[in-house]
Amino acid sequence: MKQSGAVMRSAATRPARAFPLEEAPILRRIAIAVLVLAALGVGAFYGYRAWYRAQPSGDVAAHLPADLDTLVFLPNLEQAVTTTLHFARGISETGRFRDLFKAETGADIGTADGLRSVGFDPEGAVAVVRHQRVSTLIAGAEAPDRLLPAMVSKLQNLGFARVETAPLEASGLQLITAGDESGAVEVAVAIHEGLLALSFPSVGADAVAAAKAFVSAPAAAPFFDSAVGRALVAQLPGDGPIWYGAAARTLKTDDGKARYDVAKLLGLPDVIADGVNAYVGRWIETVEFAGARMNVEPCATAVLAALGTKDSVPLIPAAYRPKTQAPDFGRVLPRDTVAVVRAAVDVGAIAEPFIALATMGASLGSLVGGGDDPIVTFLGKQVSPELADRHVVNDVLAHVSGHFAVALLGVDRKAPLPDLGDLSDPLRWLSQVQLVLGIGLADGKRFLDLWWPKRAVLASFGFESEEVAAKNPEARVLKLSRNCRPPPPPPKGQKPPPPKLCERYGVYATPSALHLTSGHQALDRLLAVEGGKANDLRSLTREPLGISVLEHGPETVGLYFSFDGLLKAVSGRNLPGGATRYLAQAFEFVSTLDAQGGDAVLRLLLTR
Repeated sequence: MKQSGAVMRSAATRPARAFPLEEAPILRRIAIAVLVLAALGVGAFYGYRAWYRAQPSGDVAAHLPADLDTLVFLPNLEQAVTTTLHFARGISETGRFRDLFKAETGADIGTADGLRSVGFDPEGAVAVVRHQRVSTLIAGAEAPDRLLPAMVSKLQNLGFARVETAPLEASGLQLITAGDESGAVEVAVAIHEGLLALSFPSVGADAVAAAKAFVSAPAAAPFFDSAVGRALVAQLPGDGPIWYGAAARTLKTDDGKARYDVAKLLGLPDVIADGVNAYVGRWIETVEFAGARMNVEPCATAVLAALGTKDSVPLIPAAYRPKTQAPDFGRVLPRDTVAVVRAAVDVGAIAEPFIALATMGASLGSLVGGGDDPIVTFLGKQVSPELADRHVVNDVLAHVSGHFAVALLGVDRKAPLPDLGDLSDPLRWLSQVQLVLGIGLADGKRFLDLWWPKRAVLASFGFESEEVAAKNPEARVLKLSRNCRPPPPPPKGQKPPPPKLCERYGVYATPSALHLTSGHQALDRLLAVEGGKANDLRSLTREPLGISVLEHGPETVGLYFSFDGLLKAVSGRNLPGGATRYLAQAFEFVSTLDAQGGDAVLRLLLTR
């Protein structure tokens, strides 16, 4: 009985199956119907997409001729647009531009379906070219039946007096022209074999012929299969948009000379302008092309630009390049530094011919019974009589490695913003900003042994000096000040004199570099990094390009800019136009120029 009771209790407590399908034919039929409807829905969706995408677009790259003047090429339209919009997230103007573009074109460029709705292939390429005095946009046309009325409507909205659609040609090519009442064609649109060409001619050029030529047949010699096209892609790796300019059209005049006045663009003095223009002009004559590629990621945008030369002629000869590695300037600067610019050029090699000319002039002058050495005269009168020696310049240049850096640590919080841009009084400006000038040393120990004992000469300029102990036993630290002590009280009944500008400078010397600082607290901030009380700037970035600038990369010129450092420097100030909101969207900007090889390569990086 006990066993039977146990069995009975187990059966009573065991839950029964709820509505099994084999016992509920109605539920089984409903489930089968749901599955059938779902299959039909999926099939209808993909069928609609197949119908909506009427035909595959053409190969834009295959229709680009090799003799282009300029080219902007987007390998994938949707990828270029969406990644750019994603990178610009949080900026309200991006959404406004997207809305404006949709209102003007009827297409939402932020989605694939938005581009597809007007007939463009979002997965296809887009190119904007300049060829034989005609500017043309070439894109993949996925649905000509939607693209044709969209183009006609847009041309009419742009105010053209005449917009005509030509009869469909036997080959299937559809042509649209727009212009004035005289019959002149100002815009030509050709659609054929999955491609659209929109051409704008210069005076005397034929837009209709150009548009037809781009879509009628692939180019006999496609651009990317040419030697220049292959060199361009090799120089600019990646999958983002690429820009190309033939040097003969962008950098040179019709006679092959440099198109731009480089010395004027750089603001160089007239005494050296002709020489610089002649030197750079000879180098530009060897340039075959200029190119750039932009690779956009969710949190970083990188631009790589290059000038390709045909003879591998370096812009900076080997004789003018430093022979030593750059110091780690980023390990000395504090983490909240605003910006640092680093350059590498052997100033000794550049100054050598000028020193030789000055010495030769002094020697010739002594032979004819007159003439002083201009170097000795300048040093003795303008610097100090103790340094009136022609060999001083050679001694200094012999110890300079050729690596230089200028860093902005911050600004005086009490200085008005307009004063920070006023350079009419250099001493006042230097007192309002925290600057660091870094000079690489080839033999720092020898330099310090020779020049550190001469620091007493600074007293002749009115400076008070105080030597400070550094954590690094090989380093030397010197604090300099002038006019910073309160003046004695004036005699009774007389007004005190106007206060003089208090100047504070500093010297932080290591075996690898000499650092000269200006502004209040600039030297103290370097010493805080050296003593381990503050993090260095190198610890801020994880980007290889930023690390290269802040350490000892091979680039000729490098720039590192920290938006966090700038926001800290201007905190508490009311910047115009809500600039703080925009600055807070970015993290760092890095730029490098490598001109030591045959091709000049420019790299730009913006991270968020």
